[in-house]
Amino acid sequence: MIKIYVVDTNILLQAPYAIESFEDNLVVLPMAVLEELDHFKKAEGETGANARRVIRYLEQLRQKGDLLKGVPLDSGGTLCAEKNFVDVKLPEDLSDGAADNRILRVCAGLSQSRDEQVILVTKDLLLRIKAQMLGICAEDFTTDQVLEHENQYSGRCELYVPEELFKEFKKKGVPVDQTYVLGEDGENYVPKLEENQFVVLKSDQSAKKTQLGRVTDGMIRKLEFRKSAPYGISPRNAGQYFLQEALNYIRGRSIVKTYLIIDEAQNTTPDQIKGIITRAGKDTKIILLGDPNQIDRPFLDERTNGLSYASEHMKGSPLCWQITMTAQECERSALAMEAVRRL
Repeated sequence: MIKIYVVDTNILLQAPYAIESFEDNLVVLPMAVLEELDHFKKAEGETGANARRVIRYLEQLRQKGDLLKGVPLDSGGTLCAEKNFVDVKLPEDLSDGAADNRILRVCAGLSQSRDEQVILVTKDLLLRIKAQMLGICAEDFTTDQVLEHENQYSGRCELYVPEELFKEFKKKGVPVDQTYVLGEDGENYVPKLEENQFVVLKSDQSAKKTQLGRVTDGMIRKLEFRKSAPYGISPRNAGQYFLQEALNYIRGRSIVKTYLIIDEAQNTTPDQIKGIITRAGKDTKIILLGDPNQIDRPFLDERTNGLSYASEHMKGSPLCWQITMTAQECERSALAMEAVRRL
């Protein structure tokens, strides 16, 4: 059954391509959204650029037909601009002038006049709450979302290997299909590993025996830079050895002279991080640093920020290395560790 998606402005400002993401359903843009796009079109940075991009796209659709009646989209759906349902009554404490309330009025009006399910798509948590109070279904935009934080790719894992292969690991490496993990049902199974994934390899005869390696071309090899100490800095734990391997390595080069370091990358949008990575020149190495648990930017969360987006979509590439550090591996101070536990 066809659904009606009413799209809020904040969706378009973060993901200007969102209109084409609702398959063969009806996408509705209230007049309030068009007015907000007009307001943001002169803004600096990504917000203004995305507003202008959406406006240009709407102009292309306008030339194809009447937006008030609906214009076909390449995705198979239809886009419709909707004037406010001025006669629809909202609770008295919801002012008529607020853009959010005008959007809610459109949702309520469509629900009363159409048989299809009406869904408000917004990143505004309070607007989703108000929608629910009015009996209107509301959702976040999920196209850019990755897995929940605890299930996201960490770039590392622990594997077991037969003792005889463990002994030969440093000389020959270990085939991925000869390793295994213990399943919840007690059975052993070969895991799916990504290219450049880091591994803590354990002997099946003694779990206390460990080796550090990385996945490359179906094999787990020893770390190439485990004995390095760049600028006199030596790793203190497994995570830091993995991090060092991912940072002094560039395919085809052994000496790294230039880095592009993006700190606090969890505060970027997927569009921003895509723009950064796709503009890398020859021999450029991009380092994305950040913590998805420390996001300061409105309308971003652990599943929609640029760092998590890049992690999910770049995993498995032979040109990408990833590692998630544990709190203990950050090696700060006793006070910092206590704050991690308590705050």
